[in-house]
Amino acid sequence: MTDYFLAVGSSDDTLRTLEGPAFDVATTRFASGGDVNAVAFSPDGAHLAVGVSAPPWLVIIRTSDWSVTTDVQVPSYVYGVSWSPDGAYLAVGYYGGDRLAVIDTSDWSVVPGTPSLPDKRVWDCAWSPDGAYLAVVGDWGEPNFAVIDTTDWSVVPGTPSLPGDGYSCEFSPDGAYLALGLRSAPYLVVLNAPEWTRVSGVPAAASAHRGVSWSPDGAYLAVGHAPTFCLTIIDTTDWSVVPGTPAVSSTGYDCAWSPDGAYLAVAHAGSPYLTVIDTTDWSVVPGTPAVSSTGLTVAWLPDINRPTRHGILYDHDGNPLSLPVQLLRRPAWARSQVVTPDPVSGAFTVRGFAPGDYHLLIPDTRPGATDDRLLRITLDETTGALAPLEVYMPYAGALTTINGNATKAIDGSAADDVIVRAWGSHGHVIDVVPAPSGDWSAEVPPGTYDITYRSAGCQPVCHGPYTIAAPEEEG
Repeated sequence: MTDYFLAVGSSDDTLRTLEGPAFDVATTRFASGGDVNAVAFSPDGAHLAVGVSAPPWLVIIRTSDWSVTTDVQVPSYVYGVSWSPDGAYLAVGYYGGDRLAVIDTSDWSVVPGTPSLPDKRVWDCAWSPDGAYLAVVGDWGEPNFAVIDTTDWSVVPGTPSLPGDGYSCEFSPDGAYLALGLRSAPYLVVLNAPEWTRVSGVPAAASAHRGVSWSPDGAYLAVGHAPTFCLTIIDTTDWSVVPGTPAVSSTGYDCAWSPDGAYLAVAHAGSPYLTVIDTTDWSVVPGTPAVSSTGLTVAWLPDINRPTRHGILYDHDGNPLSLPVQLLRRPAWARSQVVTPDPVSGAFTVRGFAPGDYHLLIPDTRPGATDDRLLRITLDETTGALAPLEVYMPYAGALTTINGNATKAIDGSAADDVIVRAWGSHGHVIDVVPAPSGDWSAEVPPGTYDITYRSAGCQPVCHGPYTIAAPEEEG
């Protein structure tokens, strides 16, 4: 099964993450104190850059345990973050100051000599696939757009001037095109790279384009905008608009394709603020959790080999069980993932972001439950091939009585002890010492058991299976 992991930033000061392909679990990672304007995973998936509208403005999160590695000093609101293809640099576009910082990720220092852009802000930045160019767009007055040669951090001459503020930019996967989303007409411009000439035939738009994103194969260009439908998907073979794609409820602020192109995520204004689209038929994926405020930015975890462990969750009697399983990194107790086992088989799979020690925490939410389960596991490149880990949850509910008589055939005296085991799992439940008469009883959960009588000098005798029903409620 392909694994999907999606980060979503919103105007309620929150960064959320979703697990796919069900996209049915949203986890709050971090509250910023300001709008979460930009998110981007590093190419190796080890870090997540988050740009916000409150100090410290830029946060770098280590995905292995969701700890903050460093606060890189930028002076104001961060609106755009983009990693170089090799992960060696992180470009940061912000408000005020020099408007652009390029960070050396080996030590998180700011690279000297990068150009200072005119007032007012950089809205977005994007690297070419080969890392040779860094494009930036903003609202500093025409040209509102620059391409930087990364060999010496100089501004490339001869690029066109954009007719209005630039909101978004992204190179096509093959580097042949650069798409630019604008605040003013024509709202969408596609340039040939590296000639920087305009591509003809790009469909006209009616309003500001806030987000642009190429599909991984370059066959489509998705654009988030306002008003009307608020999402347009363009077939790049002839620059025609793809019919039948779903509308989003209000302004599309950002959009991003999953690494395999199977899904398109759109962060937008208007409830539910996040829409995930199945690109095989352009249908909206049902059940995606609603974000509580305007979605501003989305980013998918790159296609990396995450260490894996398979498991099966059972109740005390060996029946498949479905309770949310949390994966937490030791020793930080930072939650990496929440998965819900299949309700029919109890099967589940957990995936970490880095090899190491983890906890499995399974809170028991069943009525009458008094115990949760906590297990320590290791994840590495080999654990995905291991037999499924079998996890049994304690019984939840009222106990019932099981009893009998255990005596020795040789002299009629009581057996030394009685062992009760769960029939399905063969797990030990309780030991009982009979009375001198051989009578014995024990309080056990309802279920099916086998019973073994033991005495010194005698062969053990096993009986069963016996099914014990739950006690009837009085009243």
